[in-house]
Amino acid sequence: MEARGPNVATWLGYGGALGGRKSGAIRRVMLAHRGMYPKTVGVIVRRVLADVKENHIQKFWEEYPELRSCYNATDYEIVLRNGSRIKFMYAENSQEVDRKFYGPEFFDIFIDQAEQFSEGELRTINARNRAPGAPDGLCKMGLFFNPGGCGTEFLRRVFWLKQYHGNERASDYAFIQSYGWDNYEWPRGTGARTSALSASFQDELNNASGISSPRHRCSSAGQGVRGVFQIQKDQRRLKTCTADHSQRSPCNVSLNDEISSSCLAYSTSPHTVRC
Repeated sequence: MEARGPNVATWLGYGGALGGRKSGAIRRVMLAHRGMYPKTVGVIVRRVLADVKENHIQKFWEEYPELRSCYNATDYEIVLRNGSRIKFMYAENSQEVDRKFYGPEFFDIFIDQAEQFSEGELRTINARNRAPGAPDGLCKMGLFFNPGGCGTEFLRRVFWLKQYHGNERASDYAFIQSYGWDNYEWPRGTGARTSALSASFQDELNNASGISSPRHRCSSAGQGVRGVFQIQKDQRRLKTCTADHSQRSPCNVSLNDEISSSCLAYSTSPHTVRC
């Protein structure tokens, strides 16, 4: 079972290197969760509509063309056969956040470029992160971000400095660091073979992320992330993911227990993708 309960993190931060496949992670995990939890609604949020269309809606058609026939253009949502929906929303200012997130409830809320939203806006959105009958801790709010923007200080405080105010609890927050090698598209662009990663390619990954070794296990593992989005990154998994993605296999990932961010090429089984 995926981690749940009153002391399980529900604010999940995923941030770090540019090109760490944060936007891709949003789409894959969102689609997987809608398959895992029938008749639930998840929402992908960005600041402006153009970014939602370009960075997510269009990308869904490129990655999962079969989903296009499930799309309701009027309501900006994908409706799956199992009754689940993936909504796309935007809010350009605080007034729009207040208006659009007053009333509706979402099982999962994933905010891309979350640093563009203020702490107050993020809290307003988080208030709608719930679903009738869902156990405590099962509904998740994912904040995918880079440094910079009006929300940076809040994100840095709760995810990096771990300084909590008022009713905030440490157990509510978990952070995953993204690195350049999390992006399985990199080997495609460099021509690296899926059977082996060359030394020069490893150097490219290292330089892009500012880390000395691609063999890394997230420091958060075992500290509340397991059963949510536990990362286990190494060359072997990256190679497996690169090889598997071309054929849309599960990429050796079990969402019931853990997610390897380097393998977010996760594809749900066919019956959960059809409309």
